[in-house]
Amino acid sequence: MDLPVLTQSGAFLVMLMAVSAPAIAKGKTDERPDAAVCPHDQTYCRTALPVGPAGVRDRLGNGNEVYWTDGDTLIIAARREAQSVQICCALQESLDRLGDGDIWAAAFNISRLDEAMLDLGIVSVPRSSEATRTGLIHRGENARPPVPRSDPLTGALDNYDVPSPAFGEPRTITIYTPPNGDRQILPVVYLADGQSLEFFAQIAEALASACEARPVLLVGLWNQPPELDEDGQPVMSYPDGRSRDYLWGADEAQFRRHEAFLIHDVMPMAEESLGGPGSAENRMLFGFSSGAAWAVTTALRNSADFRYAAGASLLWREAANAGEANPGQHFFLGAGYYEPDAADISRHARERIEAGGAQVDFNLFITGHSEIGYAQTFAWALREAFPATSASCEGGP
Repeated sequence: MDLPVLTQSGAFLVMLMAVSAPAIAKGKTDERPDAAVCPHDQTYCRTALPVGPAGVRDRLGNGNEVYWTDGDTLIIAARREAQSVQICCALQESLDRLGDGDIWAAAFNISRLDEAMLDLGIVSVPRSSEATRTGLIHRGENARPPVPRSDPLTGALDNYDVPSPAFGEPRTITIYTPPNGDRQILPVVYLADGQSLEFFAQIAEALASACEARPVLLVGLWNQPPELDEDGQPVMSYPDGRSRDYLWGADEAQFRRHEAFLIHDVMPMAEESLGGPGSAENRMLFGFSSGAAWAVTTALRNSADFRYAAGASLLWREAANAGEANPGQHFFLGAGYYEPDAADISRHARERIEAGGAQVDFNLFITGHSEIGYAQTFAWALREAFPATSASCEGGP
């Protein structure tokens, strides 16, 4: 099963692997001291292939990618004509070419592999084209169940170019309206990386259909795509446009422009369809990676406007230092077991925000910097912030 790609191009996918924030490390975790197979209590690490090139070819057969497990070891192999081959995204690692041919492989010792949720997308970079991606998924026998999704959607997705005095030009947003949503008073979730909104809309619609959460209006603010070089590859510069929009401290003036766009342009336009301005208790901010930093910072700087904020894989320590929490606010922070930097930064944010009197819930998912973790965090936050009511289960608000 292929995972949905959250962005508009393979080139941007490669940029996300680099992460426009501190590098993702395979460092220590204090959640469970059972990672002794790797040095320094790392949650996973590269190890020697348990089979030779002939054994890898046998496993591949006529296919182009395969993975298998042997105890706590996961082995992944691919057949590609490429300059480089990498795994994205729960484990962000490279594969090694076996000899001079087109076979690539690597093996990893992985703590808690029986609980792990790993998307093992194979990303190859050919000499003259964008990166391409296929997907494999490992879900251990004791892993959490997958997040439900409604595919295809019953609700509506609409794109708008919204004028922005702050930016001096329109910016694009995508709005998801659930079935019959125009006749309901709906909670509203504002999301970073609006290009990915369909993926999260599928989750929201499935939860509402299963009576696990209320129907919600989703409003996605598109990010700025990276600049591309003459070969169509993203220019790895910092801060890039996405970082300048989302990371407090990367470009404060740009962050404020983006904030003004949300508060003064997007929110009035989106909430007009619901009969007028909404209330803080019916609003949530959500984002992943750099978008998680945006959600946390924006909620802190506009605490009277947002009761809820949720962030998956937060990797920007300054996110929680940009404002003071309101005691009535509630934050949901999720991180991956295989991205301990995000877990550490989320715990730091929890301490900082709780000092202001707000409630912060933290959840560690047995995955990495991955769409799987983003989906788990989003579904968890929706269920907690906007639980289903008897009326919503009968088709009401």
